Amino acid sequence: MKIALIGNMNFTNYVLTKLLRKKGIDAHLFLLDNENEKFLVENEDGFLKDNYPSWITKCNWGSQWSFLKNNAKDIQQKFSDFDFIIACGYAPAFLEKGKIHNFLFLPYGSDLYQIPFWDRLPRVYNPLYFILNLLISYYQRKGIQNCRGVSLVATFEGYENALMKIGVQNNRIELGFAIDMDLFNIQKISNANKLYTNENFLRIVKIKEQYDIIVFSPTRHIWTSQNLKNDPLTSKGNNILIEGVARAIHSKKINVLLILVKIGNDIDNSKKLIEQLKIKNNVIWIEPIPRQELRYFYFISDIIGDQFGQKAGYGAISVEGFSMERPVLLSLENTKVKFSSIIEEPPCLNVNNSTDISNYINDYINNREKYVAIGKNARQWVEKYKGDGLINEYIRLFNHLKNGNSIDQFHPQFLKND
Repeated sequence: MKIALIGNMNFTNYVLTKLLRKKGIDAHLFLLDNENEKFLVENEDGFLKDNYPSWITKCNWGSQWSFLKNNAKDIQQKFSDFDFIIACGYAPAFLEKGKIHNFLFLPYGSDLYQIPFWDRLPRVYNPLYFILNLLISYYQRKGIQNCRGVSLVATFEGYENALMKIGVQNNRIELGFAIDMDLFNIQKISNANKLYTNENFLRIVKIKEQYDIIVFSPTRHIWTSQNLKNDPLTSKGNNILIEGVARAIHSKKINVLLILVKIGNDIDNSKKLIEQLKIKNNVIWIEPIPRQELRYFYFISDIIGDQFGQKAGYGAISVEGFSMERPVLLSLENTKVKFSSIIEEPPCLNVNNSTDISNYINDYINNREKYVAIGKNARQWVEKYKGDGLINEYIRLFNHLKNGNSIDQFHPQFLKND
């Protein structure tokens, strides 16, 4: 079976591609011409730098402006010999342009709730740019409507509202993104960390015994109204984490080390808040690093902080933390009740406010074994829903659809144990 995966935001399709290939599936990754440098495949697997294998192709299309230049026949020819396609980003619009509907849409966020409903002007009015946005918006919406199905776990009201507006109902399946559990494996990194020479990492190793607990949050900083006015759904609520740590330090007298990454439009605002709360000496900022190197900071930390701006569900950071057997602080909706999700909720540390974060930190100090157990349970959850179990479900789904069946007739086998 030959599968094409188009786009690589958050490493989603690269991870799926390599895990499918490990299962003997002839999977090929197609990188769009506007891929974020942060998500280049070599940032997950360093050995790929300047040495892409034949199953990874860089496309000369995929961005907004290339939509006008790209020929529909070229798209048809490129994917004519594939049995099935998985697409994200602008790919549904391009596939619709090429009249290709035999694909599964695996959204990462704005490609679902924003691009199909583009209703805002650019900062500098440009009639051509505005018309282009409207054109892509139309094709993106039609592509999602006409595809074989949408793969998305029910975790966030914003996503569910977008699906309803587009008209996706029976052709939705709760599978979602996968993770390479061999890469994010605490057992494999426990010895390798001695070889890691990152300056900040070595500094933390030297001083970690001075602290009661280490909290690591690699989440990008975006939480102020100024930076959220164009897309309020992107809020990460970093201020809630910072305030929760400060509360634990000042009110509960716990010596917390908070590790943050210099990424996002609100870095300066986060630094100002840290100064105001008088916890600067408890915070270490690190430069952005490749995803594969994040593992070392997960390993050295006790608790991971994800996102708190809204009940937006879990993303890659949460799942990486789960896979590394770490308890994860996260604002998570009760998806089984609110969205009738078929997926068991992950064993996270659910947060409503900064007080919750402070209380979790305090409880961790007093009940470390309890949180070690939570971390181990979290990895088991990943193995079932985001690891090998998920890849097996995708292969079953491909065979199911290849035989002419509809996606609403597909029932994931990992539910049988529930």
